[in-house]
Amino acid sequence: MKISTPLDYEELFRDRVIIINGVGRSGTTIFGKLLASMQETYYLFEPLFLKFGLCSVPAVIFEDYFLPLVQGRKMDITETDWSYYRNYWMGMRKVIPNSRQLALDHIKKYNSRFIIKTTECYCQRALTEIFPNVHFVNIVRNGNDTIQSSLARGWYSDEFMKLFPDYVVDGKIPLIVEEQEDRDNWDEYNQATRCAVVWRTSIEHFRGWLIKYEKLLKEPEVTFMRVSNKYELTGSNLTSKYIDEIRNHKVSQYEDITDQIQEPEKSKYMELMQRLGYK
Repeated sequence: MKISTPLDYEELFRDRVIIINGVGRSGTTIFGKLLASMQETYYLFEPLFLKFGLCSVPAVIFEDYFLPLVQGRKMDITETDWSYYRNYWMGMRKVIPNSRQLALDHIKKYNSRFIIKTTECYCQRALTEIFPNVHFVNIVRNGNDTIQSSLARGWYSDEFMKLFPDYVVDGKIPLIVEEQEDRDNWDEYNQATRCAVVWRTSIEHFRGWLIKYEKLLKEPEVTFMRVSNKYELTGSNLTSKYIDEIRNHKVSQYEDITDQIQEPEKSKYMELMQRLGYK
């Protein structure tokens, strides 16, 4: 028996969803906060349905994730969390009355946007089926800096991957690593090489608008204007605050790590670095 739903969720999501992707330490959080600070946006910070197995039911994504935000329910009140509600515009607006229909009317009236920030997205094709006319944005940072920052946190070691049993294949390989050659060599790769594989794969396997982290830091106002024009969004006082924070952000300086990357990954890594315009 076919089960009917109370709403055409595909139509509701059509052309409203923006997916922010990038490997960890590439600036996705900074960029996500910038977009989420704009008016009439509703923001999800790394929801579990993308990290631990894609939820393919649009009704669940809207009813359990986005609708509570529109209604002012289930907001994170822990100030130390990245998802703390006052980090985003949704925490500053007048809360919509706890009525489902009023919330739906509000979304349509103000052409609200739904923003999802994730890292190492491995299910882009499925997302295009869930969200018609979805917009993808990939934040890219110099591979050398990204890898060094990941190494400092111990990422992608066997011990690290044991912490995420639902986020790996063969008990230790990140889901985003799909090339058989990379999987076959994973045990032999040192940690720098593993970080390089994840960095490269996150860029090469993801299609969408590419924004460089370095460009965002150097000219945050330009990035803001491009984003606001492209997605018809309006900034807020919070947007101005984040632009100032981005402008004053101090970037760590790292030594060249290329010699630590093993073949065959090293050649692939260097080719992509050159293609992206990084020295």
